[in-house]
Amino acid sequence: MVSYEEAIQLILKNTPNQLGVKSLSLFNSLGYALAYNVYSKEDIPPFKISLIDGYAVKSEDLVQCNEDNPKELKLISVEKFEDYFKLKIKEGEAIKVYRGYYIPQGVNAIVEKEYVKEKGNKIIVYKSVKFGENIAEKGYEIKKNQIIAKSGEILVPSLIGLIAKSGHAKIKVFRKPKIYLVITGDEIVSPGRKLSEGKVWDSISYLIFSALRMDGFINIDWHRTGNNITKFMKVIKEALQYSDFIIISGGMFLEESDYLVNILENMGINRIFWGINVKSVKSLYFGTYENKPVFILTGKPASDLICYYEFIRPALLKSSGIKEIFLKEIEAKLTENLKGQYGVTDIFFGKLFYRNEYYVEIQKEHNFLLMPYIHSNCLVINDKGEISKGEKIKVHILPKVDTISLI
Repeated sequence: MVSYEEAIQLILKNTPNQLGVKSLSLFNSLGYALAYNVYSKEDIPPFKISLIDGYAVKSEDLVQCNEDNPKELKLISVEKFEDYFKLKIKEGEAIKVYRGYYIPQGVNAIVEKEYVKEKGNKIIVYKSVKFGENIAEKGYEIKKNQIIAKSGEILVPSLIGLIAKSGHAKIKVFRKPKIYLVITGDEIVSPGRKLSEGKVWDSISYLIFSALRMDGFINIDWHRTGNNITKFMKVIKEALQYSDFIIISGGMFLEESDYLVNILENMGINRIFWGINVKSVKSLYFGTYENKPVFILTGKPASDLICYYEFIRPALLKSSGIKEIFLKEIEAKLTENLKGQYGVTDIFFGKLFYRNEYYVEIQKEHNFLLMPYIHSNCLVINDKGEISKGEKIKVHILPKVDTISLI
């Protein structure tokens, strides 16, 4: 039986760093990791622009201009947008501009609109401006050939927008894994179907499938095999050929774990470990088949979700070329005494909140229940044994948690 730390190390050691590179449209790139550095194709902005809403002028026309000595300038206007780029401002002239707008030729400063009054086709200006004031030069934001994104960065909306702004419509990203999710157990039936005696609705499929989707893994083949050995072996054979990751969970069929493991290992799966010194997920199995990670979970909903976040998710993110693969870790004070056994790790769901510092409330229920955990926003890692109320403990923040809710 391996320890919590050893399990993570063994899983990552036997998980490929990347699964290859593919080209994607920026519109379809959200959540992927960049495979190469991205450089700007041009200076951004590609011309001079205004930094404020105001009036474009020649600074020399407003020398010694103030409230006691206002200056009058001719207000130029254009009817067509394209005429704006042909315009050249002369001495004694001005034109209205907006933040981020192109600045016509002849302009060397922008005066704030608060210091200007329009009067027909003229403006009265009550403030002088320096040469270059409120103007951004070409390349003010980004220089041509400047690195704007580095390999391994996750494509989030702001970064996607910046890459588009730099002239790229397509980029190269690391491919995300194809995942086979296999659910066993004859007692498990689809939600919506009538329950007969001894049957339960399938929550594990939806639990793991949703966690995968929430982390951006959408290439999922889902199968429910029941206790049908022939069907199970057919699905696994297909998974070994076409998938990158295999995740197995389900019902009572998993209780016959020796039998299930024998089937898998007779099909060529190499056992890395079976059994982990973590109380809530101690039956976790991990193996490989030609560098494809294979996980057998516990078959208990809450425990399977812990397995996903602590052991499967980091491997999936690593194989996707993503650098930050672990949940964010902080320390928080316990709101109650916590029992434990030194040398044995235990993992609980918890409710993290902030009252001048972080506190965590442990949610301890049976691992086949889900209702007690639906408002959890973290996992609590106890590797110290018994811990008293007010002492600090390691907390892993679950993804997509709005930090405002912690305050």
